[in-house]
Amino acid sequence: MSGVSRGHLDRSTQRRFRRIFLIVAAVALLLLTPLILNGDLRLDLAHRGNLVPGSDIEQLAGAGNDMSLIVVPIKAISATGREERRFHAAFLADSAGDRVSLRSLDTDRSVQLPLQEFDFYSASDDGAHVLFQDTRIPEEIEGVLVHVETLETTAMPSSAPWPSSIPGDWETGAWEVSPGSCDGVSPNAMFIACFQNPKLATYIAGDWEIRALVYGDSDQVLPIYRGTGLRPWAGWTKDGSRLYFENEEGIWMASVSLDMFS
Repeated sequence: MSGVSRGHLDRSTQRRFRRIFLIVAAVALLLLTPLILNGDLRLDLAHRGNLVPGSDIEQLAGAGNDMSLIVVPIKAISATGREERRFHAAFLADSAGDRVSLRSLDTDRSVQLPLQEFDFYSASDDGAHVLFQDTRIPEEIEGVLVHVETLETTAMPSSAPWPSSIPGDWETGAWEVSPGSCDGVSPNAMFIACFQNPKLATYIAGDWEIRALVYGDSDQVLPIYRGTGLRPWAGWTKDGSRLYFENEEGIWMASVSLDMFS
């Protein structure tokens, strides 16, 4: 074969490989673009591949649902004598029906409130009572006081919407007293819910990560869930056996016990 023919063949082969490379690159870009642009898809793949915690966590409700997680802040004194807040996931509130329905997360018992909906709730200092209110008409506020343990309800008149004989900051929404980055103490002071500080890996797959720490021993850490959206508010059942958390993407529940910590 002459040098001219061999050179022509080499150029033809190069063009062929270049076309193949460009086609492969275009297909790869087409396939990877949704993954690059869609954070939820990246997180889903990371969960499926067990690259981030949370693939086995139960999601109780998705985005746009009629459920609300009711977390009650409790004023308490630690063993060292300092004041601290503890966070009790007391109820799931369902506003889908004609009346608001509460389900106790400790006992699984339910009660219907004489409210079509609520847009405000606050709690007593000891966390034993929760006040639910519909404030859409400021002059005619509808309110119901619920005893967390017994589910006993007391209608509050619009002329006196706040409990006067039970200590509590009744005019401050309970959700405004949310756990910080690492002080979501369980009611029985056994665990603490913490959020991972932002790192590059967090933004590649998810916006936040919630973890459980053993109260009094910060070296014992249990990664719970990596999620997207706003950092959720979180609370524990009374015995500390389940951690509930909610943001605009939904509501989740994770079982936690001491033997799960390494």
